[in-house]
Amino acid sequence: MLEFLKAKRLVGFFTSLAGLMQNCSVLDLDTFER
Repeated sequence: MLEFLKAKRLVGFFTSLAGLMQNCSVLDLDTFER
């Protein structure tokens, strides 16, 4: 059970990290377009 919770936390961490990366890349693209 503990391993499952650890894996779930890791997945959540990576998904949030991926979301942040996407937001940053989108912001960078917006600044470059102008």
